[in-house]
Amino acid sequence: MFFLLFLLGTNWALPKTNPPIDPNYPFLFMWNAPTELCETRFGLGLDLSHFQLVSSTLKSATNQRISIFYTDRFGLFPYVDEDTREMYNEGLPQLIDYQEHSKLAKDDIELYIPTNQPGLAILDFEEWRPQWVRNWGSKVVYRDLSIETVKAKNSNLSDDEAKDRGKMMFEHAAKQYFLRSLLIGKTLRPNRLWGFYLYPDCYNYDYNQDITHYSGTCPKIELERNDELMWLWKESTALFPSIYLELILRDSYHARLYVRHRIQEAMRVSMLPNHSYAIPVYAYIRPVFKDSSNDYMSEYDLVNTIGEAASLGAAGIISWGDMDVTFSEQRGYAVRLCVRRMDAAYESTGIEMTTYTSTLTPSRSRSTKQENWQ
Repeated sequence: MFFLLFLLGTNWALPKTNPPIDPNYPFLFMWNAPTELCETRFGLGLDLSHFQLVSSTLKSATNQRISIFYTDRFGLFPYVDEDTREMYNEGLPQLIDYQEHSKLAKDDIELYIPTNQPGLAILDFEEWRPQWVRNWGSKVVYRDLSIETVKAKNSNLSDDEAKDRGKMMFEHAAKQYFLRSLLIGKTLRPNRLWGFYLYPDCYNYDYNQDITHYSGTCPKIELERNDELMWLWKESTALFPSIYLELILRDSYHARLYVRHRIQEAMRVSMLPNHSYAIPVYAYIRPVFKDSSNDYMSEYDLVNTIGEAASLGAAGIISWGDMDVTFSEQRGYAVRLCVRRMDAAYESTGIEMTTYTSTLTPSRSRSTKQENWQ
């Protein structure tokens, strides 16, 4: 793994990757939000002409080039309500009916992706993580219930034995759930690039503890845990890390450090299965800050996200938004202003829209970028 870390810290060329979805754009600028509601509700249209792919997150929106599958749109997803602890679809991956999941997932894919056109397919499963140790905070419930399930069937086990068996059963089932879900998608729609939102993550959120000395570096233990997900990287045909910003990073150089290390980790992971090929990386950004519904990123913030992703070799960015952006006419105007800032930030990074093919010699950045924004 040291070789990959060294490579990303130098000016060495990145390995080849898939040709872009649109051969005219080496770095895709994409929009994924239900902003059509701004026009139907308030008569407020948005100029999204700078985006190469435009899609909506509405449940009724189908046949799009960017298809995001939330847990209620893809087969059966087992989860536990954080407040009531009520279990849905058996609550745990080790208890799910995989035959029924496969059948329903197939139906969902055929509904949302009726044709096999090229595009992106993102599975957004955030309620639990496939690694036991990463289910902390409110997600500890999945550990607790896994242990309780084991004890209910084996009352003679000690606490340590029940924990070990619960962990083994959970991680095995979680792995199978992720892999089977990918397999269903790749089999039915092979022209789509499939992966999971927020994978990989590197948990470099320690700016909340000490912003003054924040370096953006990903904790070593999290890199090691990402290495343990090799089974996931081998089967993913795209990676979708998040570079959402919180208000504490607003208009600061620390935002660039945060984004830089997250994208570098995604690029490192993209080469783990095969050092001569990189899985394409599409980073999710959010025009509004992660911990706010009213504060939108400045052009400087947008350059720190869009420009950094482009310079490090990402295949594109996806600007995501939920129903909050269409909550009121005032927010609609805020979105419109932010779109203009995004256009300006996109242009200021100097990303050239030159034709790209898979036969090109790979470069450190798969788009050509000016350095005047640094």
